[in-house]
Amino acid sequence: GKWFLPFLAAMLVGGLALIALRSRWLRGENQLESIVSRESAFLFNNVLFVAAAFTVFWGTIYPVVHELATGIRLSVGPPFFNAVFIPLGLALLGLTGIGPLISWRGMSTRALGRVMLAPLVSGGVMMMALAIAGIRSVGALLAFGLCAFTAVAVGGEFARGSRVFRRREQLGWISALGRTLSRNRRRYGGYVVHLGVVLIVLGLSGAAFRTERHALLEPGESMNVGSYRLTYAGSHSERTPEKQIFVTEIEVARDGRAIGTLRPQRNFHLAQRQAQSEVAIRSTPIEDLYVVVTSVDRDGSAALRSFVNPLTWWIWAGAVVMLAGMGILISGTSGAQPARHRSEVEVRAARAPEPDLVAP
Repeated sequence: GKWFLPFLAAMLVGGLALIALRSRWLRGENQLESIVSRESAFLFNNVLFVAAAFTVFWGTIYPVVHELATGIRLSVGPPFFNAVFIPLGLALLGLTGIGPLISWRGMSTRALGRVMLAPLVSGGVMMMALAIAGIRSVGALLAFGLCAFTAVAVGGEFARGSRVFRRREQLGWISALGRTLSRNRRRYGGYVVHLGVVLIVLGLSGAAFRTERHALLEPGESMNVGSYRLTYAGSHSERTPEKQIFVTEIEVARDGRAIGTLRPQRNFHLAQRQAQSEVAIRSTPIEDLYVVVTSVDRDGSAALRSFVNPLTWWIWAGAVVMLAGMGILISGTSGAQPARHRSEVEVRAARAPEPDLVAP
């Protein structure tokens, strides 16, 4: 604490001092002309990111400040960060869908309502369908609804861009989509990144339906977790120069049908004299099944913990999509000419906002 707190204070005061000293160079040349504009969407987006950064800062520094002031040590755990970050994340997801629909400089509320109609209807239908299916978590309903809203909003931008090339050059949908991406890689590469964010949020939202079960099982006994039935078939030990390995065999069935065998391990590292569990995972696009063995007794019984985590696969898929979008973005800027070699007209044109396909 005595080193960490002064370090954070120096970073905070030093950063604010630099901003104050260089404020005239940091001030933008353009003015915010309308609250309903893409510039304002970027502004709100940055405000939310600053709020998220402040949340991390305060959650980190508060225990130190409280201990210095009262002598009592506190801890700030996941409940605090979840309570703050879930609303911030949902707001950022909404802006991810709204931003591409808004024109630069400004657009009328009537035009905004027209382009937002299909995404809003999609989000509403998604929330109603999930509510009818029995989902009662407000956070999960909002998350899935905003995912549908953003996906339809971004997909609509690709559809409108491709429609232009279909009419102009008589191309098929696939060729028109490829032409749209290649002709404006910075813009549509960013939209691909938005779709990756949607997939990641979709995967994170699956945590609302997480199922957990733990039990002490004798060989031949079973336990149920979600729609799976796990049967403990037995265990055996192996030994290497570095560790002793206890391998547990778990037969997995779903809806009465055998689907495979998982082999979670409990390893005892000889040099460190420390035990460690190795998780067995069965991953599908729908859900992941995790099985952990926490202990193996001398009589052959094993303490097992199992988790069913829905939609986790989509977090990794979203990361891959975001990486692809970044690749498109980089390929669209790699050939850019340095500013010092451009004429004044070229620099002015480069700074001009990209034209929207949706008229305000």
